[in-house]
Amino acid sequence: MTALGEYRGAALRFLWWATLAELLLVRVVSRVGIFIPKSGLFEAAYRTAMTVGEVAFSFSLFVGVLLLVLALAGHRWWAWAPGAVAGALVMIVPGPVPPAGWAMAVAFVLAGTVAVLGAGALRSVTERWERRTLALVMTVHVLGYLVAGTQLAWEAFALPGGVPLAGTILRAGELLALAAPVLLAAPMLRRGSFKDAAIGLGSAAALGALLWANADITAILAMYSLGFTLSWPALLYLIALGLGVPGLIAAVRRDRVRGLALGLLFLAGYTLGINQQHLLVLAGWALLALPAAQPVTAVAEVSPA
Repeated sequence: MTALGEYRGAALRFLWWATLAELLLVRVVSRVGIFIPKSGLFEAAYRTAMTVGEVAFSFSLFVGVLLLVLALAGHRWWAWAPGAVAGALVMIVPGPVPPAGWAMAVAFVLAGTVAVLGAGALRSVTERWERRTLALVMTVHVLGYLVAGTQLAWEAFALPGGVPLAGTILRAGELLALAAPVLLAAPMLRRGSFKDAAIGLGSAAALGALLWANADITAILAMYSLGFTLSWPALLYLIALGLGVPGLIAAVRRDRVRGLALGLLFLAGYTLGINQQHLLVLAGWALLALPAAQPVTAVAEVSPA
């Protein structure tokens, strides 16, 4: 492995751990803070968790930018330019509620960038199940960005009413997002290990227990953590989680970098609202797509003296 490849691998691992910590401690624990006693050891533990989560969030932003740069490095400009422009726009647009015009432009740029990188990723795979999985995830991301951009255009140009069928499209996109982990698990269903299957069953059982205990709170946590509304039948979410977790483990086992890059796309969630989630999407697609692009060094090697 080259030095650049080693740096990419290290940054990818750091980003995974930082994002998981932020996901659990900020996007999940902060939402259940209302139920935690505000005194003594409980309060101290809660405040410590929030501090660690905020540090992990800031660190994930830094590592996300670094990983995107490392993923784009070493390729011709036509391969890295779209991702570089999109990443810069994601980090430049300030605040949680940027001006509608700016946000609209970023949404459409991100839709085009994901389409370009996704097309490159599809060219780099030979397995039919992997190509179908990537095509489905790319469709979900592009649709989401296009709907978001169109909604922002409605606001920016003060158009009457709302975007026709926007809610229907987003709900259909959530169903497609649930189908992607099932496709990912296709090889695992044929030759997966008992341990992987047990992990998937345990994950589905945990989600089922949360839905049984309090479906409303679980839906709020799912919405704020990963952007899923849980508006479809609960069985679909249980199947997607139960197959997706072992499917991702199997994908990492086959190819560590590609598997973890695909995992970044799932960690980003469905509806994307913060810079970190957009960086996860861009870094994940760049890692999946650019190995198929011709590096600068390769061009130099085949060029005549």
